[in-house]
Amino acid sequence: MLEEYLRHFVRGTQKDWVKLLDVAQLCFNAQKSSSTNKSSFEIVTGQQPLLPHTLDSPQSVRSPLARNFSQE
Repeated sequence: MLEEYLRHFVRGTQKDWVKLLDVAQLCFNAQKSSSTNKSSFEIVTGQQPLLPHTLDSPQSVRSPLARNFSQE
């Protein structure tokens, strides 16, 4: 999976792959396992990471007070 990710985003010179490892690791750790239905990030921290695509989602804010504050 990591190799496939890097193959899509690394330039042909193969010299910029190190810069992408942090993002690749976060994405990999945020994927839910079919056996636990949780990501390794969630198992370690107790919550899913806030990723850019989840920040705009109304479901990402569980607290009504926080939701109201963010809408003001």
